[in-house]
Order: sequence, then C-alpha cells, then structure tokens
Amino acid sequence: MQKIYVQDLTNLRLLHQIETEPNPKGLCEISLSGRMVLVCLGRDKGEVRVLHDEMRRGSAFERTEIHSLSFCSDAEWLALTSNKGTVDVFSLNMDAIKEAKRNNMYSAEVFHSRVADGSVSRTKRIQHIVAFGYQKNIVLVVGTNGRFYRCKFDPIVGGEMTQMECHNFLQPELMSTL
Repeated sequence: MQKIYVQDLTNLRLLHQIETEPNPKGLCEISLSGRMVLVCLGRDKGEVRVLHDEMRRGSAFERTEIHSLSFCSDAEWLALTSNKGTVDVFSLNMDAIKEAKRNNMYSAEVFHSRVADGSVSRTKRIQHIVAFGYQKNIVLVVGTNGRFYRCKFDPIVGGEMTQMECHNFLQPELMSTL
C-alpha cells in the first residue's frame, strides 16, 4: 500500500495521509475551484477516491487501470480514462454523492457519461489523456495513437457522449472533422 501526503503549503504541516494502490504514474488531481477537492486512486484497482468518498468504475469483477484524471474548472465533474479504452465523466455533486452513499449506491451511479468503447479506441493498448474543454460539457481526449477527440456529454441524462470532432495528427489524411 502506498500513500499520498496532503500538506499545508504555507508551513508544510502534514494534513492528511491517504492510502492508495501502487501509483507509479503519480495520478492525482486537485481542483482549482474554491471547493478544494482532491482525487486520487483508491486502495483497489479501478477505484477513485474523491475527498473521503469513493467511486468505482466498473464492477468488482472488472477492475480497471486508470490512465488519467481531470477536473472541470469548477470541480463539478471528474473525467477519467482507463485501460478499457473508455472515457468516463462523473458528477461530483457532493449532495448527490452523500444521498447515494445513504442509499448504498456508488457515486458513479449518480451520474455517468461515457464515450462508447469503439469510438475512442478499438484497442485497449492505446492510452488516452482526458481534459475538459473551455466550452461547457465538452471533454478533449488525446491518444498515444495520435488521435484527438472532442466529445460532448449530457449533464442531465448521462449515457453515451456525442463525438463532435476527431483528428489523427500522425496520419491526418485518414481522419476528418465530423
């Protein structure tokens, strides 16, 4: 088991120690909004910890390796990519998460939007990095295969995202804007 240490940067006093699975990529993210939300990998493969809450991507039988994490600018949404070739967006509505925990639901069930497995990557060997665009409800995805995607998610309904743009920077003649 490894740990992430959270320190007060004004005096370097240790505030929290958060146990995490081995994390050689150093994946963690701190929101830039006033909410100061910390996200890091959890104790189990495929688990993401938000503050002191947890959300799981996939079932207990389908643990995934998370490749990237990203907050939107107001820390309302968390996006992640995994070794399953997917991009997932989760709501970080803390009231909804608390209600879901009271009802024994994972926060991922509160809101979940996903790019279809085939639309981002047909092979799970390709790793992707996700970030939020400057436009509302837009995620940007770049893969190690040179492909760039711009996708829109529905913040009310969830479900599959709409691919708005796709380019291949390594072979531009093969891809076109949708």
